[in-house]
Formats: sequence, structure tokens, C-alpha cells
Amino acid sequence: MIRVNLIPKEYLQKQKRRIQLLRAVVVAVLVFAGFLGLTVFHINRTVAAEALLVEKEAKLKALEAKVSAVKELEQLRDKVKAHLDALIALESARTVYIDFMQKLTATMPDALWFESVSTTAGSGPGEQSCCGKFLFTVASAARTGESSADWISKLEKMSGISNLAVSAIAITKEDATAAVAYKFRVQGNYAVPVEGK
Repeated sequence: MIRVNLIPKEYLQKQKRRIQLLRAVVVAVLVFAGFLGLTVFHINRTVAAEALLVEKEAKLKALEAKVSAVKELEQLRDKVKAHLDALIALESARTVYIDFMQKLTATMPDALWFESVSTTAGSGPGEQSCCGKFLFTVASAARTGESSADWISKLEKMSGISNLAVSAIAITKEDATAAVAYKFRVQGNYAVPVEGK
């Protein structure tokens, strides 16, 4: 069988060019559609991110207000704690002197008396009063030397006493009663004893 092509060659070439052009247009449309789809996707992501950013900024502003309130409360707490610590220190200082005087008088023998008792804040010159520490001086007199020695011995064993120093003992005789008095001064440091030590 013989085939005869009755379609002119120019027409076939024209049709071929149309098909190629159509293919190129379809590819261009597909590329453009893909680019457009990608652009729309990125625009949607950007819009969603901006909306999320606005939402987070609103939450941040709400949290900043709460953080500010918390900081104010912490400052108030610190002020209250400072006042409370000062009150506790004052209260403990009161009981320190009471405790010291009770211990001091409990060690006294019957034939001994105090002529004066003085205390100085801190446990030495230039120190501030802290934590129940102070320097004390007691001017004493006794009817017998044994009473003086007994009291000094008890002071040395008393908890909280350190650096105990005794002045020279002056023996005086009262003219009217002819009674002898042994006069001396005791000086030392007192600190509230820590339990367990």
C-alpha cells in the first residue's frame, strides 16, 4: 500500500509550531501557577506569623504588668523582712541583758553585792552591738575573800563569758562597824551561748 501525504508540508510545520507553542504556554502557565502558589503560601505564612506575633506581644504586655506587680511585691517583702529582722534583733537584745543579769545574780554568794554593773555594745572597742555580744564591767564588794573567790570561780564557768579579767582586790575597813569589805572589778565579754556548743 502506498501512502500519499496530501497535507502540505508548511501546514504540518505550522501545526508543529502551534503544538510547541501550546506546550511552552502550558509549561509557562504551570511555572507561573507554581510560583503564584508558592507566593500565596509564603504570604499566608507571613500573615499567620504576624498574627502570632501580635498575639504574643499582647500576652507579653499582660505578663509585663504581672512581672511589674511581682517585683513591687518582692520589694515590699524585702522591706517587711528588713523591719521584721530589726524587730527580732531588738527583741533578742532585750532578752540577752535579762538572761545575763539572771545568770550573774544566780552566781552571787550571800556575802557579795554589786556596787555597779555596766555594759558596752559589742565585744570590744569600736565594735557594734551584734548578735547578743557585749562587754561588761561589774564593781563588786564582798564580806569575805572566800565569797569573792567563789563568785569569780562561778563566773569563769558561766556559759557565754569570755576574756574574764579581775582587778586588784582592795581591802577596806568600815570605821563605824569595823567590817571588812573586799572590793574589786570584774570585766569580760558576754555572748549568748549557742546551743550544742
